[in-house]
Amino acid sequence: MIIPALKMRAPIRMVCVVTLAASALFAHGLPPAADQISSASAGHGNNRAFNVTALDEKGQPVKDLASADFQIFEDGKPQAIATFNPLFAASSGKNPPTTTLILFDLLNVFAGQRENSATLIVRALQPLDGRNMIYLYLLTNHGDLYNVASTTQQTAAPSQGSTDHKPPDSPWTQQARPLLDQAIAKVNALRIKDYQDEGVSAAATFLALNQLGDAFTKIPGPKTIVWITRGAPNWLDYRYGCKDVVFSEGSESYVGGRCGNDCTRRPGMSKCVDYTPFLQHFGGELARSDTIFYSVMVDPEGSIYGTDRGRPRDTLQQLADLSGGRMYARGEIDQAIAQSLQDVRARYQLTYDAPAPDGKYHKLRVECSRKGVIIEAPRGYYAEQPRQK
Repeated sequence: MIIPALKMRAPIRMVCVVTLAASALFAHGLPPAADQISSASAGHGNNRAFNVTALDEKGQPVKDLASADFQIFEDGKPQAIATFNPLFAASSGKNPPTTTLILFDLLNVFAGQRENSATLIVRALQPLDGRNMIYLYLLTNHGDLYNVASTTQQTAAPSQGSTDHKPPDSPWTQQARPLLDQAIAKVNALRIKDYQDEGVSAAATFLALNQLGDAFTKIPGPKTIVWITRGAPNWLDYRYGCKDVVFSEGSESYVGGRCGNDCTRRPGMSKCVDYTPFLQHFGGELARSDTIFYSVMVDPEGSIYGTDRGRPRDTLQQLADLSGGRMYARGEIDQAIAQSLQDVRARYQLTYDAPAPDGKYHKLRVECSRKGVIIEAPRGYYAEQPRQK
């Protein structure tokens, strides 16, 4: 599938035009047509659809829950469940296709952390037997998405000079180390990092995430993104002024970053770019496409980053809260990948009749009446109003 490049109208002093080249995204496994997506995830009227994960006290999937076991609350008020889809019900033997995309973020991970992060990714991938639909992508240091390998791409070249050739039909995950090493070497050789400005890196990062989100809307079944990153700030101060950042979407557009005056984090700053509009939109797209977002924060040992508004960790936490995923704050890459692949087998899809969109944030809470069941679900959503063309 070829995804149209996204363009960004740039803030002053930040960047001219960024175009992400991701035409290879899912090229080795064409997603089904959009009309094959489940009706619940597509949404009807004001029905709001989202996925929840049900685990027991040992972290194992709970697959035998019924609609009556769940209760949805919006802003503290109980909501009637409109549709209930136990995706992996123990009694029905359902086995819908699942897709996991691991995004190794070279743009926002310090160079000194890449080797250790790559080792942990390989450690998590090598035991997998190919039954899972898994993509491994890089977000390069110049803002592009690069396809390392996927489950449908089973043939792979071993490391240079190696005589240990795997059979052509062996899972690519068994060759994850040479594949990842070769990909990193190739993208790093293309050109040096262009984005020294933190705001430019953030804009390129959000464009890449948006591109992945667009692709996932065309794939049916439960999906997971695991983002291995240091994170990108969602609120940036600019002394000399700024402009709104606009992401294009066909005939429509939404504001990716809003220029404002609420710049109280650092004295002397008069303008800032706030990427909350992007997170609001992207969170809604994740829910509509049955996608849960996991992230692993990779930092140099001993570094301390604030968790207040706009910081990189705040971005990761917001994405987890909006999708019902998890944020791993201590670099637990192998744990995050393994847990995400297990958690997808514990998902249930719920919808309820939500109020008309009002442009505001609404809190969500999902409870389970069965004792000992732990529910992970979105903590809220932004009720985006229809955009005027």
